[in-house]
Amino acid sequence: NFELKPPRRVGTTTPVSESTAVTSTHCTSVLDLLSNDDCMRFLKARNMNFEKTVTMIKTWANWFTSPLPGSDATPSEILKGGDPREEIYSQYLPHSNLGEDKHGRPIYWEKTGLISSRFHKIKSLLTEDEIFVRHVYQQELMRERFLSCTSKSGKIINKQILVFDMKGVSFSPDATAMRLFRRTLAIDESCYPETLHRLYMINTPIFFSAIWAIIRPWINHDTSQKIHLLGSNYLEYLKEEIDISQIPIEFGGKRENFEWS
Repeated sequence: NFELKPPRRVGTTTPVSESTAVTSTHCTSVLDLLSNDDCMRFLKARNMNFEKTVTMIKTWANWFTSPLPGSDATPSEILKGGDPREEIYSQYLPHSNLGEDKHGRPIYWEKTGLISSRFHKIKSLLTEDEIFVRHVYQQELMRERFLSCTSKSGKIINKQILVFDMKGVSFSPDATAMRLFRRTLAIDESCYPETLHRLYMINTPIFFSAIWAIIRPWINHDTSQKIHLLGSNYLEYLKEEIDISQIPIEFGGKRENFEWS
């Protein structure tokens, strides 16, 4: 049940100066699910088309409050109680939610190549739906980080930076992994629109260009423009957005005691 009014000048959900105010949309819900800033993301995703935005938000609201595939958890409640399979993810899918970029955006780090090389084992421990649900868990965690970063910086933070270390990526893509990739792309575009600032794929081997040629058409054009495939000389590119103090030592930075989950 939404009341979505046409765009007008409104305040934001956080204390920002008048100069940073934007033309947004006034979006209210009996469930209080979305902020004005969230509604603006959906509007941008539908090129400011009001009717398409209403449809998109209604679809999202139904999904957000419904159980995920193979799970009793809904996206709205997924962070409560943590993930019962956390030990498996920590052991086989190394990742980290540490640090912010120069503008206060949260950073997500992942050893994607290593995960790729272990995927056969991962499939024996987790179902495809369980891995998909974990992706939603991570996206909801990132939304919580947006709120924390917004409070810390005093300005709206609603985009993230992703750094995927592709070292060791499998030469032959796993069919299940490719299917999962398409599923996560679809849910990100429909339910987490306009939340990506940059995705850096570092240590990308030359042969990955052939895999990229397959998967790039699956990705929204605007999103694909935010993805940067980098080889081993990636540090200067990372430093354009991320201070050297926030980059792990193993990636050429100065951040010590960097913990992988």
